[in-house]
Amino acid sequence: MKTRVFKKSNRLWFRILAAMAKAVGTSADTLMQARVSGNFLLLTPVRNEYRLEKLVSKINSGNRHPETDWGTPSGAERW
Repeated sequence: MKTRVFKKSNRLWFRILAAMAKAVGTSADTLMQARVSGNFLLLTPVRNEYRLEKLVSKINSGNRHPETDWGTPSGAERW
């Protein structure tokens, strides 16, 4: 794919085809990491790295859900 770099305000922009963005798992408003390698500009989507300890630390009485009663076991379930 060829695309043209254009200037908007004091920044340079270029367009990415939606199919290409979808192929790398990105969409509008995705945070991207940009770096230069030789004479290439490399863009990669930034992926969130979740840590269990950090997620659990955010649990509080205001965002905890009550226990759910799923009824009696059916079939080969064991409780």
